[in-house]
Amino acid sequence: MAQSLVITEGIPLRYYEKNGTVNLLGHNVMEIFDIDKDGTGEIFQANGCSLIIKKELAHQLGGLFPDEYFAYSEDTYLCMKVKFRGLKIMHTSRSVVRHFGGGSGKNKKPSHLFFYQERNRLLNFLVFFNTGFVIRYIPYLIFNFYMKLVLSLFSKKYSFTGVIKVYIWLITNMNWISDKKAELNRLKKTDDNYVLGYITGKIFNGNNLFENIINSLSVLYCKITGLQVFENNEHNKS
Repeated sequence: MAQSLVITEGIPLRYYEKNGTVNLLGHNVMEIFDIDKDGTGEIFQANGCSLIIKKELAHQLGGLFPDEYFAYSEDTYLCMKVKFRGLKIMHTSRSVVRHFGGGSGKNKKPSHLFFYQERNRLLNFLVFFNTGFVIRYIPYLIFNFYMKLVLSLFSKKYSFTGVIKVYIWLITNMNWISDKKAELNRLKKTDDNYVLGYITGKIFNGNNLFENIINSLSVLYCKITGLQVFENNEHNKS
């Protein structure tokens, strides 16, 4: 699978000097993977606005993504499917797309959009990774819950009721999550640590003191608990 160079409105140009990935909360984090001089490079997250996948591979994966992912993070779901097959996802700057975000969300209630954005980000980790990971993932779920509740008091980008609805959905749909996990396990050809090696332990993109402290604590927690995220993965150090 491969993606174009996607230049998104409002993203500083310095963020395109390296490729990004997602963090353990499903958010994009920039400047992780190197880009070769020819404009190509291996990535984890192929942007859904311009990607290509072999038809044969799509069939092997049992399709692209379930109906529940009709909006938001369906590209991450697909990328996790591909990575758990042990396959590469590539970026190329020979194809350039200029992306103006938010088009599909026009005239929609912010709380409605936030629910699917937030639920799908977290759901990806709950359905793909094993029970041992999920146990170690609980502190991230708790941190995310309270962080988003607080942020909803200061920004319309977040929804107080939306956060609560997300966690209620996750708790009341554990059977669906379990069934989906079993289905995806049958497609896997590699383990959790291989895929985690493409995911960052950083929580924030920024470089202020608070964000640096939180990022360092998150990476340290991953190291202590054996979560082989990008920063702790031995393959990336070699």
